[in-house]
Amino acid sequence: MEAKLKKNIREDNNPEFMKKEITELRAFINNEKQREDHLKNKLEALQFEVSTLKGEIDQAELKKNIAKKKFNSLENSHSWRITKPLRWINKILMKNTDQKVKHTGVVIESKNEMKHIRDLREKLYCFGFNDRAIGDLHDLVNGNIFSPRMRRLAAWELSKWYVNQLTPDGAEKCLELLPVALNDVVKPERIYLAAIIEAECFKVLNKFDDAKKALRKAFIINEDPNIYLASANFEENSKARLNWINKALDYYELPKISLNSIEGKKDYDCLSVSNVQSELRNVDKPKITVIMPVYNAQDVITTALESVINQTWDNLEIIIVDDCSTDSTAQIIEKYMSKDARIRFLKQEENKGAYTARNLALQIATGEFVTCHDADDWSHPLKVELQALHLMSNKRTVGNTSQAARITEELMFYRRGKLGHNIFPNISSLMFRREIIKQFVGYWDSVRFSADSEFISRIKIVFGVDAIIDLHTGPLSFPRISSGSLTSDEKFGLNGSLYGARRVYRDNYLEYHSKSESLKYDFPQENRPFVVPEPMMPTRGLENRFFDVIFVTDFRNSNVVMQMERDIGICIEKGLSVGILQMNLYNTSPETRLDPKINILLNRSNLHLIVYGEVVYCRHLILRYCLILGEHQKYIPVVVADNLHMILGEEIYKTTEDKINKYNTSLKRYFGLTGTWYPVDNKVKKKFLKIANNDSKNKLASTSWIGVENLENSR
Repeated sequence: MEAKLKKNIREDNNPEFMKKEITELRAFINNEKQREDHLKNKLEALQFEVSTLKGEIDQAELKKNIAKKKFNSLENSHSWRITKPLRWINKILMKNTDQKVKHTGVVIESKNEMKHIRDLREKLYCFGFNDRAIGDLHDLVNGNIFSPRMRRLAAWELSKWYVNQLTPDGAEKCLELLPVALNDVVKPERIYLAAIIEAECFKVLNKFDDAKKALRKAFIINEDPNIYLASANFEENSKARLNWINKALDYYELPKISLNSIEGKKDYDCLSVSNVQSELRNVDKPKITVIMPVYNAQDVITTALESVINQTWDNLEIIIVDDCSTDSTAQIIEKYMSKDARIRFLKQEENKGAYTARNLALQIATGEFVTCHDADDWSHPLKVELQALHLMSNKRTVGNTSQAARITEELMFYRRGKLGHNIFPNISSLMFRREIIKQFVGYWDSVRFSADSEFISRIKIVFGVDAIIDLHTGPLSFPRISSGSLTSDEKFGLNGSLYGARRVYRDNYLEYHSKSESLKYDFPQENRPFVVPEPMMPTRGLENRFFDVIFVTDFRNSNVVMQMERDIGICIEKGLSVGILQMNLYNTSPETRLDPKINILLNRSNLHLIVYGEVVYCRHLILRYCLILGEHQKYIPVVVADNLHMILGEEIYKTTEDKINKYNTSLKRYFGLTGTWYPVDNKVKKKFLKIANNDSKNKLASTSWIGVENLENSR
């Protein structure tokens, strides 16, 4: 025993032995890590497969129940009854086969119903599967095999979709669906919203008497300021609309607005409030910094600046930052500076967007509180004061917001998709305590749009969810709706749903916030905390981007990502400019995120995510997993490619001739090309040749997929 112990001691002190043991341990650890990574990838692939199969099961269940409904109709028909003796004889003959048909009812729990509808809503609004999602909702409405609640929910979603189209056809369809949506409904709120939908539909159809009748119904159920503003839209002139606006303000005990009509000016630019004074008189008020970024705002800056100058809270520091305007904006501001010493004027050296401009102002701000004001909006004189008084009375509150209502220059209200709610929390009105925010949260994210929500998210994580209070002030700001408003821009704007660049940004910052130890952002921002789409970058180029290679698939599918990872890696190693384009498989849950390996590549390598609204060019466009072409999706960027390569794998066994024809049509629709089909092996090739028509066969490559390193030599 002693000899064995001495031997072990000698071995422990032997450098060569220790080196060998360390090498073996390292090899073992590496093997285990590779095994762990392999199992993780396998698990992710299986999870994606489960998610996809669940969607396919739902579709199969739907088809089965429709077939069952047809069978029940046939069973109750006259011809079925008179052939009963024949079926009885057949049953005797088939007795020995012991064939039994079990009929199972479809029972969908309330939670599952809500989730199914929620998923369809996401696919419709956020993924752009308009045709398929609308069709699926109609199937739910028309299928008697579904629960009455499911039919109501589907009809309600369709009603909201059709009323928002603002077309006569949409209005007619909406009115047809509303009775189904209201079947057995007793909740006053739903009946109230349905009455507003009715009114909006009748207005589109020029049936104004019916519209006002529907509004009266809504008034009986719930008379609130939102319906006052909705009623303004049914008036023929601005004076009548203003009466409804003032009724809403009176509800919140706010001083009324008047119109000081000026020839050549829009009604919006003539809004004013007279004889309103601060509640705090002869009292030292803390200084408040109001930050206003401006860009080519010569036609609107006067209205915005006048509304800030005329705030009842007079201890203001107004910092205006010009983002390289090319019109007379700067000259207008300089005139105001000569009249009002509270105004400070900065100019950015290059155009970088509103949030970089805000950060520039925040660097030099001296106010105890800080808030912002858009260059094209009008605000009520009490806006700053009401928010400031709340912060002064609630020392533990870090910030607050006031409310707003979007309005056109003709004083018509725009609810941006949120039914029955013209009044909403105005996140750009955020007023916060400057010193504590700069110390622990820092600056706004330096992107071109959507940073308000990200900033508020960080504040709530650092200080708690109750750190920011959304005050029920009534509409203290009227954001101007014009054709040039970013938030009304169909590509990068906000229409009530998150899609494209804004959705990617939201997903990425939530992921970063959940994992980062520090959420304090510096300015200038030397390094991005997380990847964002190119259109959001402050230094984005004005010209369309060019890529050597763009890869297209559903990058949520871990199995497909594993298959493409090698090709993407080779392109990056070669120093090629590489982009990825996310296309979604319809049956996959909308909650599924991009595969983590793709996010790692996006954050650490020269790989770029291309989003809806961009126009890009490339030499090679490589698409894998053709099932993503099965349903049309709206939010796809414009890609002009020299060559299009479609890689065919095992998904060919889920494909038919009709589907391949549909895929070719989709390729032409999205990319203007039909391209070349590359099977991954001979089995896939044989299956393709078996089911494809001659036109598709002519697009088949002469060889199997040989990888991106040989693209130049491929057909």
